[in-house]
Amino acid sequence: MTFARTHREAKKGQLSPRRIREAAEADARIVKAVSPRLVSSLLRAASLAERFRSFGNKRPRVLTSEIQAVASAAFGLVHDLDFSTLTRFIENRLRMETSDDPTAAKKARKRQKKEELGIAIPWSLVVDVTSLCNITPPCKGCHAAEYPRTEGPSLEKLDGLVGEADELGINTVVFSGGEPLMRELDLQEVMEEHPYLNYAVFTNGTLIGEKTAQRFLDTGAVTALFIHIEGDRKATDKYMGAGSHDRIIRGMDHLKKGGFPFGFAITITRDNFKQVTNEAFLDDLKEKGCGYGIFFPYVPVGNNPKPELMLTDKRRAELAMVSHRANKSGLLVFSPEEFYQKGGGCSAGFYAAVTAGGELQPCVFIHSSDTGNVYEQSLRRALEDSQLIRACQAEAGKEASCLFRDRQDRLLEIVAETGATSTE
Repeated sequence: MTFARTHREAKKGQLSPRRIREAAEADARIVKAVSPRLVSSLLRAASLAERFRSFGNKRPRVLTSEIQAVASAAFGLVHDLDFSTLTRFIENRLRMETSDDPTAAKKARKRQKKEELGIAIPWSLVVDVTSLCNITPPCKGCHAAEYPRTEGPSLEKLDGLVGEADELGINTVVFSGGEPLMRELDLQEVMEEHPYLNYAVFTNGTLIGEKTAQRFLDTGAVTALFIHIEGDRKATDKYMGAGSHDRIIRGMDHLKKGGFPFGFAITITRDNFKQVTNEAFLDDLKEKGCGYGIFFPYVPVGNNPKPELMLTDKRRAELAMVSHRANKSGLLVFSPEEFYQKGGGCSAGFYAAVTAGGELQPCVFIHSSDTGNVYEQSLRRALEDSQLIRACQAEAGKEASCLFRDRQDRLLEIVAETGATSTE
């Protein structure tokens, strides 16, 4: 029996704790690698949300026995979560799930906005909450290193942007920077204010403290937390500065001890390819607490770009095998290269990025914008006005490759045709 089958049965009301447990055990390898999103899925599968939805916004206190029934099904299968931590997280997720904003309504709202604006609403929005970073000078190859230095939007403006993204039907908000955890408390407040969204955070990991795991558990909204690391101590310190590796590992230790699932993010280059794709290295990351991860093939953008560090076609093709091998061992690993190799087009424009200064880009690597500031007008207006994003969306299905990396000539034509200007 698969978890998907159990989920279908749950919708028909044909479910018991035993069936949940059987499904979870059958998919144990995947379950271990999945972030708190799993717990949300278990809640839906158990129909707890439906059971309490009739209470509306009153959100009654859930009986301990009800929470523990679901926690028991997942206990021991979610990477490094003890029973009490899992139970607490389930209770927080349940408060969100029982609110009256079903996924179907969001999808309908997204279709409506697409018709109104004449543009596909991005499925994800990357938000640089600040361009400042605690690592100076910036990491080598940082895509945001050449942006103007700014603390970022006020809490009120950031909250307004995320709320508008939710209203437009955007599914996921990714907090980036700079270093987003320089505004950890602001992020917590924004996520609690808009619980229907999925959230991901990309961080250098050096600011993660003992209380970070507890804050994210209490918020219950972070679907994925990615910590940048570039290899062993020597490789990481080379790219991120002396002492960075030890501080990153210390941050991972805090999250593991606090019971919050997390993953890694690696910018993969010709220099570090062999090391970071080595089975022993990935096993070590898993031992440190990582349940999932992502490989970003190096793109020459930001400070001191070096095209010679880009992966060869052969290396890019090998990434799919690396992910497959890691997934079999229980570590869920993904790279955009897998998407291209399977015939998928560039996602520029179908996800969008907002700089700390408020400029809307079709991709974190395409440092151009042709709209007004989203914090001075609105995200809706910026999407509606952006010919650049429309053009990138139109290019998506033409080739299974990255528009920025592999089709620079065409990208330069698009930028010129739309009158977009640099955001650096």
